[in-house]
Amino acid sequence: MLTPYASWTSSADCLTAEIQHALAKLADVETEIEIECERLERWPGPADEKEHLLAQLETERQRRRAPLAQRLTELQQRLMARIRVRPLHQPDDQPPMGELLAPTYLRSAAE
Repeated sequence: MLTPYASWTSSADCLTAEIQHALAKLADVETEIEIECERLERWPGPADEKEHLLAQLETERQRRRAPLAQRLTELQQRLMARIRVRPLHQPDDQPPMGELLAPTYLRSAAE
């Protein structure tokens, strides 16, 4: 059976891994769209057609990013809730946790 500390750290580690996975997917979307935009910029076709296609790419980028951004928001909220509800007891072999902060990419400007 997991101790409260082990359970808490396991849960936080799982959330961190999910955040990293979602960020990687988001980076993949951005990279794919950027490659398509660069390819389109080099295309010798008419400027108005390029603008139309670039607008379509931007729409596609937003469509693909939206669920990932929503997932990241949900994961951030879950992680912040886990950080606020730290276990009161930790095993003697664990170093003191001190003030536990969220990763810098999750902190607001006020923190």
